[in-house]
Amino acid sequence: MRRCGPGGTLAVVACGGPPGPTGRLGARGLAETWTTLARAGCGVVSTDCGGASDIITHEENGLIVPVGDAEAMTSAVVRLLRDEPLRRSFAVACTEVLEQFTWSNAVERFE
Repeated sequence: MRRCGPGGTLAVVACGGPPGPTGRLGARGLAETWTTLARAGCGVVSTDCGGASDIITHEENGLIVPVGDAEAMTSAVVRLLRDEPLRRSFAVACTEVLEQFTWSNAVERFE
């Protein structure tokens, strides 16, 4: 995480381990990472792994780049570094999406 000027932060989440049991690339526990980052007010740039697309909708609440594409990652990071309002709007939007994944909401869905 890098401090990006007055009141703004940026988080970059990059992963790309071997595919897990579902065939997806990734790392376990990234939803917790995204939750923490969004609630801290971070705009998130993530590689497309570990369930990123389950939480992050590209251009709506964060930026997703292909695993291994350094040029796309660089471009996305620079974009958010230069655009504080976009970082903030992504953080708010991501937090709203993550509210769907609370324990109380999960219990309601299964009752």
